[in-house]
Amino acid sequence: MIQVQLNLPTTTNSGKSTKKILDKLEIETCEKFGGMTVFKIPLIFRLRLALFKIFNVKNAEGLWLDKNKLYRDKIKIFQIAIEKKDKKKFVAMCKKYGKLTKQLAIYLVINNKPKIINI
Repeated sequence: MIQVQLNLPTTTNSGKSTKKILDKLEIETCEKFGGMTVFKIPLIFRLRLALFKIFNVKNAEGLWLDKNKLYRDKIKIFQIAIEKKDKKKFVAMCKKYGKLTKQLAIYLVINNKPKIINI
C-alpha cells in the first residue's frame, strides 16, 4: 500500500461553501478505498520527555501568489492508504472533486511525492 493526500478548500474562490461536495468526496473515498483520514487542522509532532505529543496549531491554509497578490484558502487535508495499482483511480477522483470545488489546480501527494495538477 501507499499513502496519498489531497488538499481541497472549504470554500470556492467566490466564498461558497464546499462542505456538501467534500462530504460526497469522503463517502466516495470510503467506498472506493475503504477509509480515510481527514485533517481539518494540521498536526505537529513535538518531542517532549522522549514521547511524541500531538497538538493543534491553527486552521490549515493553502497559500499561493498570483500577480503579486497572496491568496489564502482554508483547506481540508485528506489522507488515504491505497493499493499502488489504484493511483490512476485516485488521481481521476481528485480531478473530479477539483472541478466540483471550482479549482484551477489541485495539490496531491502520492507516495511522498507532491504534485500540482492543473484542472
